[in-house]
Formats: sequence, structure tokens, C-alpha cells
Amino acid sequence: MKKAFKIPLIILGVVIILLLATNFLAAPITKKYLEKHDKEIIGRELNIGDLDVNLFTGDLKIKDLTLFEENDTTPFVSFERFETKIRLRDLFSRRLQIKQATLSGLNVNVEQDHDWFNFNSLMERFASGSTKSDYSSFGLILNNILLDKSDIHYTDLALGNEFLLRDISLRIPSLDFSDVKTDVGLDFSLSENATLHTDIRLSDNAKKYFINLKLNNIDVEIIEPYLQQYYPVDLLEGLVNLDLEAEGATDHILDFDIR
Repeated sequence: MKKAFKIPLIILGVVIILLLATNFLAAPITKKYLEKHDKEIIGRELNIGDLDVNLFTGDLKIKDLTLFEENDTTPFVSFERFETKIRLRDLFSRRLQIKQATLSGLNVNVEQDHDWFNFNSLMERFASGSTKSDYSSFGLILNNILLDKSDIHYTDLALGNEFLLRDISLRIPSLDFSDVKTDVGLDFSLSENATLHTDIRLSDNAKKYFINLKLNNIDVEIIEPYLQQYYPVDLLEGLVNLDLEAEGATDHILDFDIR
């Protein structure tokens, strides 16, 4: 083979090797950096079981992530698996399209004491570093978003009240922020028989809406500590069942049907 052909092929081979090496090394380097500088970046301890990134396909996979409370020992947020796929080429046209994202095994521990929440420090950290920017020209499209097998444990320390949202399932077939179209479904259980279902749809640049809310066997006892702050409630018992549908134009009065 002539030298004139060998040199471009050698250069091409080197470029390919560098790209492959960058792709395979990106995940372990990123994981090591985040875990080493977690306190500097987010102010809390962060553990990541496994991180996998494919720069060519836009795939990102994270397994067994745990973000701790400020004491560095109590888990605040954890999940078993997160997978997403984005179209990287869209970033050059100021838009981000997520083709799919799945988050499973999410566990969140929320604590409140009057105006204090256990995530206040996170909010303050990111708020203090934020700057005003115009994102109106940046398009964001979400497709096939799924939250599965997830729990949220809430504790009101001031009132001594707590409850668990179990088996949370969130489905977003499509959510387009550029022209405000959405289709969102949310389900979770408060107990073995108590469930909540919502279906929210916006279309025509948020000019039209459809909302469906279903409550089944919700024990009103969970709101008793909050009512007692305003009314002398001695005992509150019973179950709430609700099936509400509302649709129409967002600039008109709600037209809804309750069953």
C-alpha cells in the first residue's frame, strides 16, 4: 500500500482508538470524580454502585445510587436503577430530546419540622449558584418516561405524623415543553387498599386540558393532625372515594364531573 494511503488510515485508526478509549473511560472517571468531590458539588455523601455511559448512542445507566443526609450515614434518596437514552445531536440545535428514561426502586425520605425540610440545604446550595438565563429558546422533549416500584416516606416531626406513599408509578408517554403538550399518569398506594390515580393531558399549547383524578379508600385519619391546628377535632374516621373528570379550555371555568 502506498504511503499516501497509509498515513490517513493510521490517523483514522488512532482517532477511532482515542474515541473508543474516551467512551469506555468516561464512566469510571466520572464515577470516581463524583464520589471524590461529592461534598464539594452537592454538600452530601454520594455512593454510586455502577455507572455506564455510551457517548456514541447517548445511553446512560446508573445502578444502586444513594445520596445521604447531612450526617453522611442516613439515606435521603436512593434508587436501584436509572436508564436513559438521549439524542446528543439535538444539543447542537438547542434542543434536548430524551427518547426514554426509566427509574426503578426509588426511595425518598422526607422530613419536615415547621418550615424546615431535610432537603433545604440542597435547595439553598443550588439556588445560591444559579444565575438568570433565558431558556425559552431551548426545547425539551421527554418520551417514554417511567417511574416504577418507588416509595416516599414522609415524616412531620412537629406533629408526629407520618405516612408512606408505596408502589409509586409515574408514566409520561410524551411531554413537549416547546409547545406545551403533555400526557402524564401518576399512581401510588397509601395502604393495601388505598390508591390514587391521576391522568393529566395538555394540548394545543396548553389551551386545552383533560384531568382525571381517582381516590379509592383513602383514610381521612391522615389529615387529622393538620385539621386539629385549626379546628377542635376529637376523632376523624372514614374513607374517601372520588372519581373526578375535568376538561375544556384553560381560559374558561372548569367543566368537571364528580362521581
